[in-house]
Amino acid sequence: EYEIGTTVTIQVEQPDKPSITLEGKVGDNLRKTLLANKDIELYRGLKKKLGNCGGGGQCGFCAVEFKDDSESGVWGERSEYEDTRIGRKAGTEGHRLACMNNIVGPA
Repeated sequence: EYEIGTTVTIQVEQPDKPSITLEGKVGDNLRKTLLANKDIELYRGLKKKLGNCGGGGQCGFCAVEFKDDSESGVWGERSEYEDTRIGRKAGTEGHRLACMNNIVGPA
């Protein structure tokens, strides 16, 4: 477990773009951290850009896939609420809402 304020590295992979490594602080909101980096397109497409809920956890448009390779699974399981927003379809098991998650460790 990482202490609040600890700087950690987050690897971001996007379709048709090179990977980006950024730093974030444990305790900071993941959505805000991603949006602060202008090279990361969290909301892809006009519908998502204009129709997102602004971080309120209502739209599901900020869903990102987590790849937590740590032995401890530092990011943990997604919540039941996230299940209702993202759904339980095959292939979405590792997806989480960026707006509903604070940084807890490297990703």
